[in-house]
Amino acid sequence: MIARLILLLLLLLAAPVTSAMAASPFPSAGSGGERPSAAAAPTEPPGLVSRYLLQLRQVQASLHRQLAGAAGDVAATGSSAAMLALIGIGFLYGIFHAAGPGHGKVVITSYLLANVAQVRRGILLAATASAAQAVTAVALVGVLVLALGMAQFQTVHSVWYLEMASYLLLLLVGLALLRNLWRGGHSHDHGHCGHACGHAHHHHHAPPAAARDDRRGFLAMVAAVGLRPCSGAVILLLFSVAQGVFLAGVAGTIAMAVGTAITVSVLAILSVGARDLALRMAGSGAGLARVHTVLAASGALAIALFGAAMLAAGLTGGPQPF
Repeated sequence: MIARLILLLLLLLAAPVTSAMAASPFPSAGSGGERPSAAAAPTEPPGLVSRYLLQLRQVQASLHRQLAGAAGDVAATGSSAAMLALIGIGFLYGIFHAAGPGHGKVVITSYLLANVAQVRRGILLAATASAAQAVTAVALVGVLVLALGMAQFQTVHSVWYLEMASYLLLLLVGLALLRNLWRGGHSHDHGHCGHACGHAHHHHHAPPAAARDDRRGFLAMVAAVGLRPCSGAVILLLFSVAQGVFLAGVAGTIAMAVGTAITVSVLAILSVGARDLALRMAGSGAGLARVHTVLAASGALAIALFGAAMLAAGLTGGPQPF
């Protein structure tokens, strides 16, 4: 039963990774960034996951058009009703955008599976990473377009560099988690100091090494996710600049971040719950240690492989328009 549960968790990790890879903004070699024609579409009916992703993209496209219209209304009327509509649509866009393929929730859920974390910490990670994405988008457009006067297409292309940095950092975080897991396993082989040793060092002001590593891992995850701004937020901000209502675009971006944080928090709660269930079912002793090791290794490996795959895809395709 425990083996089946672990297999299910691994499949849950693999599914978002493969779907996010399929939805990568980088086209395959020779595609030229064009979408396949209708004639090339498969004739058999799509599966459940494909139908879900298709409907989700349709909802996102509709909300994106409404965002552009709401930003235009704010520019034309300056009314509070138009501003509230922009914020509301941005909030909904964030919720639905986070429900589709994307590297933020993939790496956050993988990280929570790879580390012993409480629900509260998972929600904090989701909220902080979503806020970091919004800050990156606002800073990118604010600095490059408003401060430096860079053209919009140049700003869009500059997102590629942030994406590559984000994927590289993900790869490094995954490798660091695997290294820590390997070192931890070897340290157990050499035994531990007794209760007296732990008690003697309990009152030191310096945080334990494990606590420092956990804090560094948390901040690294926030940086890795937050470095890559939401493409919808960047487009909204660029459109808002063109309409002369940049602050309205900032408000819509903040609303997007709140919606994204809610969706990713739900996924974080499910991830922590699944991990806790697997550990409870493992009991204690050697069985618990094996399940803990499998979950930690699978989560860290998923982060490293995802970062490596997306980095390779991005370097191969080069900067592409949204």
